[in-house]
Amino acid sequence: MVSSGKVADFVITAWVVGSLGIMAVIVAVALSVSLTRPKPPGPSPKPMMDYVGVSTHTIAPMQGEFDLLTAEGFKVVRTDIPWIDIETKKGSYDFSKYDNYIFNEIVPRNITALMILDYSNPFYDDNFSPYTDAGRKGFFKLRDGLCRKIQRAWYHVGDPNLDTFWRPTVNVDDFNKLALLVTSSIKAKYPREYIIGPCTSKIDLPFLEDTFKADRTIYPESANGEFTALRALIDKYTPPGRSQIPVVVSEWGYSQLYPGIGALIQAKFAPRLLLTCIYNNVSKTIYYEWQNHCTDNKDSECFFGTVGNAYYSLRDPVFNLELAYNNIKTLTTLLRYKTYLGNKVQTNNDYCMLFSNGDLPSTTYACWTSDIVPKTGIINNATVGTCYDVINVIGRNISSVCADEMGSISTSLTDSVTYLVIRK
Repeated sequence: MVSSGKVADFVITAWVVGSLGIMAVIVAVALSVSLTRPKPPGPSPKPMMDYVGVSTHTIAPMQGEFDLLTAEGFKVVRTDIPWIDIETKKGSYDFSKYDNYIFNEIVPRNITALMILDYSNPFYDDNFSPYTDAGRKGFFKLRDGLCRKIQRAWYHVGDPNLDTFWRPTVNVDDFNKLALLVTSSIKAKYPREYIIGPCTSKIDLPFLEDTFKADRTIYPESANGEFTALRALIDKYTPPGRSQIPVVVSEWGYSQLYPGIGALIQAKFAPRLLLTCIYNNVSKTIYYEWQNHCTDNKDSECFFGTVGNAYYSLRDPVFNLELAYNNIKTLTTLLRYKTYLGNKVQTNNDYCMLFSNGDLPSTTYACWTSDIVPKTGIINNATVGTCYDVINVIGRNISSVCADEMGSISTSLTDSVTYLVIRK
């Protein structure tokens, strides 16, 4: 959920695997903390393309729309499933309106569907969030029906710490009862199914602690401290002997209409927020969002997208591309199959993240600083004499650098990501 007036919202999900199966905690965040970098997590074993997804507001994409979306590098697509749209008659669940979306758009492109199940239905609990056994069972049937329709999707419910979404008022006990019923029942029937939730409007540590007993900033890297705090909380409640529980960011983006943002800053932040999540060992990141879903220049909700609102059926591309589109496409193109091996600069607020397939020819660095003033970054322990092309954020070759006799590389760092790609 992205609220008007916030500079940055995103969602963090922690999968808590217990005797009842996979439970999860998602946290929508607007943060401001010190930019001093905490001790970074270790390298990640997964290729770049496994980390990123995008939020949409449609189940009826235009012709060519999802081709353009997948070309940008997204393999997870997030969309809303309102309960009232499925159960229009009490006890009758009709999922047919999603058939084309699932079987003609999602499945053929090998996209993972992240379904957001919206809480209430007027047939139960006075149209409030489920608080009776009947309401919880009705919601479970919604989940069960979707699992029968498409398995290995992810399903989550959101914002139970806001009265706007958990109505009539926040009640962590009622949410926990719903989560436990749905999670245990779904995992019993579909052991391989993923279920994630809840989504909160910030990293609400007291609420999260009750489920498994911030201020604002414009810099993606400011989330580092919050990720560290969240990881500590998750580890606190992880059963002894269990492997580390993964974290998923299921929504993070910047509106062009937020103060101080605009199209250029939005585009600069797009790859930085995705890389920040990888830096913090986040298992999956959903970028908010794919398309500008309205055109009101006074409504910040309208301008989060990587493509414009208008659709042009007789043209290629079928949407106007926002600046962020090419910035994300450059990142996913250069790093798609490479794994993260660590940050190779040691100065505060500076990043040169090393990605590789495990051999020298595949070595690529993603470099930037969160400071406004450009500076020089030093990468140590590179292979002596190896030269790299410097690729800017939109994919153009702008210069080259080489490792000196000490194995050090000197490269310019700005607030736009550049890539050092080993020269073939």
